[in-house]
Amino acid sequence: MEIRSWFEFDEHRHLIMRGDGTPLVSVKFSQISDGRDNSVNCMAMVKIVFGSDAPETVKPVMEYARTNLTVQNSVIGWKHIVEAIGTGMPGELEGYENIVREMISASLRNWYEGSSSHADLESVDANEVAAPFLLQPLVSGTGMTMHYSPPGTGKSMVALGIAVSVATGYPIFGAVPTNVGPVVYVDFEDVKSTHDQRVTAMLNSIGWEGEFPKIIHYKVAGKFVDQISQIRGVVRKEKAVLVIVDSLGKARNTDPSDGDSTIKLTNAIESLGMPVLAIDHVTKADNKDIKTGKVTHPDSVMAIGSQFSTAGARLGWFFQEMSDSTQMVKRFNLHNTKHNLVAKQETRSLKMEITNNERYVITGVDFSVWDSMQFEEFTAETVDRMILKHMVRAKIKTMSASDAAKALGVPRTTAADAFKGSPEWFTPLAKVGRTVPFGITALGYDEASRLIGDQGAETLGTKGKESDDEI
Repeated sequence: MEIRSWFEFDEHRHLIMRGDGTPLVSVKFSQISDGRDNSVNCMAMVKIVFGSDAPETVKPVMEYARTNLTVQNSVIGWKHIVEAIGTGMPGELEGYENIVREMISASLRNWYEGSSSHADLESVDANEVAAPFLLQPLVSGTGMTMHYSPPGTGKSMVALGIAVSVATGYPIFGAVPTNVGPVVYVDFEDVKSTHDQRVTAMLNSIGWEGEFPKIIHYKVAGKFVDQISQIRGVVRKEKAVLVIVDSLGKARNTDPSDGDSTIKLTNAIESLGMPVLAIDHVTKADNKDIKTGKVTHPDSVMAIGSQFSTAGARLGWFFQEMSDSTQMVKRFNLHNTKHNLVAKQETRSLKMEITNNERYVITGVDFSVWDSMQFEEFTAETVDRMILKHMVRAKIKTMSASDAAKALGVPRTTAADAFKGSPEWFTPLAKVGRTVPFGITALGYDEASRLIGDQGAETLGTKGKESDDEI
């Protein structure tokens, strides 16, 4: 038997052949990385290609199996490679265990020779050890950090702000990155023009006059794991210090409850061997509970993929949007829900302000910290609150159940029940034909002010009013 091998930094391919040159088995080790206790880990794939005219189309007998190349008999040892070959080619390969050992030895030799991470650990200066944070406290200095929340909270804009901070060294939310350099933004959501426009707006806000920072927009369609080799190539070429994945849901590109696909995704992210900021949404159940006020504590909120996603992260932050947020001014509390390398971090209260020009093109994005001692409990986004906010924002003094139903996209009976169920906020007025319009009481305005600020106060004429008369 003969082994023919091809080595590329963290992807090794081996072909086991007969003496006459007939290909028998194809083995690939991808996403190779150093682990603890001098282990060398990878994702292994085995194909039986004997008799095939197109080996690349052959279905693997073992695919994406996590393997430690330095041990044979363990849960993730390379014994399962031997077992896969033996199952696929019974009796064909005599002594294939020794062949596999020889193949793995070749990979290990190549890996050790090309890796700078196998220096004498006793000679490492403590000052050279990576800082626990790339950007304290929002991005870990190693592995994957996860930011997650319901859609529309502002995670992607914050992630891009972090990218600008890391690429320029300019602080964000009062924190200075511990390492400054290129950022690769793996984008499943937006096109490059939108990305560039937002980056430019952020640079305008900080008065940046230097060269345009290296924030490489890498647009992806399909699964992240299928693109890992290309992404790794871009990271190495650009000497990036941070990778941002927006978002994990699109990167997974399959059922979020599929634990196997999530594990493959997080393993691929971990194999980059560098800080990765991943954006994710919350589960549908948690999204519904947040809107209806059933969530009582942020630690109970799970990212899509539940424990599988969370388990793959070194650091996790849940974004809780404040009720007074608008499209242009967002405030949120960030709750630290996962902390592997450091102690649990205190809740952070952050603010993002966006400015537009007359054509609604973003011209500036400012990030700041607001009073970190003031926290807001989860508030139910009930229909009566939705009606209240809509009327104040739209400066509508009276509204019927039918109009409210059309404006909010809810059934008429639901809107009617909301009006009648909150007499402290709404008061019925004289009928107009067969329709009963409702006005907002002073207490209703007070609640609206608490939810969305004092906007609309002058028009509605209720600022400082103490009685419960209708507006």
